[in-house]
Amino acid sequence: MTKMKKTEKVELYSQLNDTPYSFSLKIEDLVRDNNCSYMEAILKYCRDKDLDEQAIQALITPVIKDKLEKEAKALKLLKKEVNESESLL
Repeated sequence: MTKMKKTEKVELYSQLNDTPYSFSLKIEDLVRDNNCSYMEAILKYCRDKDLDEQAIQALITPVIKDKLEKEAKALKLLKKEVNESESLL
């Protein structure tokens, strides 16, 4: 994933009439209202707005990112991090 320039982010926010905060609220609403995962909610948002999924990377907040990671780990799509306090004997 390439990092977006500030001008690209501003253009995206204007085009969608969304900020990262409002995007997060919309995703949370989709998850709650449709009883779906965060990934499904983001994909639905992109389909509804006719956007490429990578276009919204600047809108994903750390909170949503954490929730996506938890879902992916639960589905074993990401490796779980080893707790530093655990011994690997």
